[in-house]
Amino acid sequence: MPKQTIVYATCSATCEIVTLTLDLVSGKLAERSRTVVPNGGNQLAGAMPLGFSNDKRFLYASLRTPPIQFSTYAIDAVTGALSHLRRTELGGSPAVMTPDRAGRFLLAVSYTDDVLTVNRIGGDGAVGETVQIVKTPSHPHGLAVNPANRLVYVPCMADAVILTYGFDAKSGKLTEKPLMSSPRRPGGGAKLIIYDHQDKWLYALNEYDATVDVLTADPKTGELTTIQSVSSLPEDMAGGPERPLPPPRPGIGAGALLLSPDGSLLFTSDRPTISLSMFGVDSQTGRLTPLATAAGEPIPRGAAVDPTGKFLLCNGLQSGSIAVYDIDAPKRALRRRSDLKIGPTVDWIELISVG
Repeated sequence: MPKQTIVYATCSATCEIVTLTLDLVSGKLAERSRTVVPNGGNQLAGAMPLGFSNDKRFLYASLRTPPIQFSTYAIDAVTGALSHLRRTELGGSPAVMTPDRAGRFLLAVSYTDDVLTVNRIGGDGAVGETVQIVKTPSHPHGLAVNPANRLVYVPCMADAVILTYGFDAKSGKLTEKPLMSSPRRPGGGAKLIIYDHQDKWLYALNEYDATVDVLTADPKTGELTTIQSVSSLPEDMAGGPERPLPPPRPGIGAGALLLSPDGSLLFTSDRPTISLSMFGVDSQTGRLTPLATAAGEPIPRGAAVDPTGKFLLCNGLQSGSIAVYDIDAPKRALRRRSDLKIGPTVDWIELISVG
């Protein structure tokens, strides 16, 4: 069977994971199935984040309203079909989750509960018991584990800071207090953080001013240094990377931060302007060059790139649709190809190649 591109999308209004296929020729989506996430009878699941195991054999789905829990699904390697393995109670309402580098523990941050949690991943791939709950400053919303698997970076929006925690890869335990902190711009709202594909640089998205910071981490201490900051707002992209940074905005702001599969492009979404932005990534320095913007789905909470790097997908929290865009980096363009409505809301999307 030829490889297929599978899209998983969550609809909190119906507490479902919708499985779709993406045609890599036409750029069209087709719904395949729906999986109801166990919710203990609470039909208001809140936003439903998704995440993969490191080997992409398992999908994790979480509820952000009581009962707060993870559900682990095995992914059929040929069809992408989901099989429920286990439901696990959590110590906080998760906003973002990621496995450690060895895939033995699942880390999650709770924006509403101000905690960082660690759960053990069993031999069957399912998320198991809670190992630790660490209290954090206000509104943590991102996670990145360093290549050595001994440090965890956590942006906290209210305090405009990125915290660095020590991590013991054997026990899964974190230091109760951060080892160090990296202040961000006041009012910027440090939200998300990811490593580049070479593990040389980190990219941090600030929600309230819609900026992206390019960072380096000291290989011994983990201390962060900012080497570039750029705006992702449509009106600023044309001004180039040296344009002055915008002031913070009240309320919700920037949404998604992700890289293309080859690491040559970086994408963001912004909810107030309902827009998507594309940057080129310098493979030698990690610095960003603004390339293109496009109108997103209302409200563009998340985004994902297909495994071939041909299409960018954007989910609309308000529209309940997923839009597909052609990625044309040489011509500095994002062109809307198709869209598909799948429910009252679309909270999260993830992609995988199977077959």
